[in-house]
Amino acid sequence: PEHADKVMTITNGFDPADFAIAARSKPADGSRFVLTFVGRFQLARTGEELFGGLRRFVEGLGPDSDRFLLRVVGYANKTVQTKLRATGVPCEFVDYVPHEEAIRAMCSSDALLLKSLTGPNGDSVIPAKLFEYLASGRPILAVGPRGCECERIVRACSAGLTVDFDETAIADALERLFDAWADGHPIAGCGL
Repeated sequence: PEHADKVMTITNGFDPADFAIAARSKPADGSRFVLTFVGRFQLARTGEELFGGLRRFVEGLGPDSDRFLLRVVGYANKTVQTKLRATGVPCEFVDYVPHEEAIRAMCSSDALLLKSLTGPNGDSVIPAKLFEYLASGRPILAVGPRGCECERIVRACSAGLTVDFDETAIADALERLFDAWADGHPIAGCGL
C-alpha cells in the first residue's frame, strides 16, 4: 500500500485488426433479437438469478418469445444447456469456433451477455472477453455485483446495461434491450 503510486495495472485488450471487417456487419436476422454469450458458460460461475431472470423475461414476452434467441458460442455442458432450456428461452448452442467466427458471432448479435464472477474477489475480475465485446460495438448486458470492475467499465464506455445478481433486474434489463430493438431504436453499444 505504501508504494501504490509505483503500481500500474495492464488489462487485457483486443486486436483492432480482428474487427476491421466483422465490426461493420449488422445483426443478420432482423426478425428476432439475438443475445449472445461467447466463451465458457459454466454452471459453477452462474447464479440461479440469471436463470430466473431469463425465465421471467421470456414469460413476459408471451407469444413474442419466439422473437428472442439466446446464443451460446463456446462451451456449455449438458447441465447448463438443460437449465437454460428449462427457462423457456429459445436457445442455440454452438461449440467452440475459430476466433474469427467468434468475433463474427459477437458483431452479428443484437446484444452480448457478460457474466461477472461470483465469490471472493469476483468484483475485481475483468474477463478478457469484455474488451472484444466493447470492440464489437454491440450493447452489453453485464450481470454482476454492484461496483464491480465490469460494471464500472461498461458504464464508463456507455456500452450497455449493468445489473446486479437479481432476477427482476435481469428480466427488466432484458426487456429494455428487447423493447428498444423492437421499437427500432436499439440501445447503443460502445462507440470505439
